[in-house]
Amino acid sequence: MDTNLTLDVFLPLVNTSIPIESAGGMGGEVRLIEAKPLGPAPDEGQSGPFVLVFLAPADADVQQGMLRLRHETLGALDLFVVPARRTEEGVCLEAIFN
Repeated sequence: MDTNLTLDVFLPLVNTSIPIESAGGMGGEVRLIEAKPLGPAPDEGQSGPFVLVFLAPADADVQQGMLRLRHETLGALDLFVVPARRTEEGVCLEAIFN
């Protein structure tokens, strides 16, 4: 993928479902439920750090590690995700960009 991965790239994708596959064989979809900044940009004209939060189904066997997203606009994108919390809706996975 040639796109510079900034928060602005992901904001329009909030509340959309994205097909995934993991190294452990988990497949299916996650929903991007949050994309927010983690602090100010280091320099003017640069993107600052941000976090993406995805929601996986409650019965998904998710673990910390690489997850491949296959999005129609972004293409294939490998992210390192960490299960952050469980909710009634599912498991929240976080990916941090510095």
